[in-house]
Amino acid sequence: MNSSQIAAARLSTPPLGAALGQKPTPSGTGVPFAEHVKTAIQEANRELGEAETQARQLAEGKGDIVEAMMALSKAELSLRHVVSLRNRVLESYQQIMRLQL
Repeated sequence: MNSSQIAAARLSTPPLGAALGQKPTPSGTGVPFAEHVKTAIQEANRELGEAETQARQLAEGKGDIVEAMMALSKAELSLRHVVSLRNRVLESYQQIMRLQL
């Protein structure tokens, strides 16, 4: 999957708050950051499990290659999202630690 496909998938994905049925607020999504991280990790875990199931079925000759590739792509995007969140948390922590008190 190339970077333009990933960018297109991100643009077509609704905000997390909308997926959880919450209305956005002027200051942001209205979803606490910890809840966003928790949901992202759960979603990545679910997507990885689905990809594993599809790959296993494909290896057994029962699955469809298109379905397996779609599941793997979704799992990759979910994992990239979690890694991006982790990087933002670490970057924020490092900025806070550099503050002069």
